[in-house]
Amino acid sequence: MTELGEMLMQAVPDDDLPEPVDTCTQEYKTLLERIMKGAEFISTIGPDHTQWAAANRKYEALCREALKLRWTS
Repeated sequence: MTELGEMLMQAVPDDDLPEPVDTCTQEYKTLLERIMKGAEFISTIGPDHTQWAAANRKYEALCREALKLRWTS
């Protein structure tokens, strides 16, 4: 850890840190997993692949769906 990071960790005692809260629905988490798999697929095939354009359209649609879901739930 950097010196600055250590200073920050010492500035706030552990007992003052709030417990992490998971506010994401399972539907949203599943959608994020699909987005990650799509991004990995797109990055492995490259723009010369015959499925590249279709994969990008699907990826963008999943991203729009995730944004909509995140702001409405």
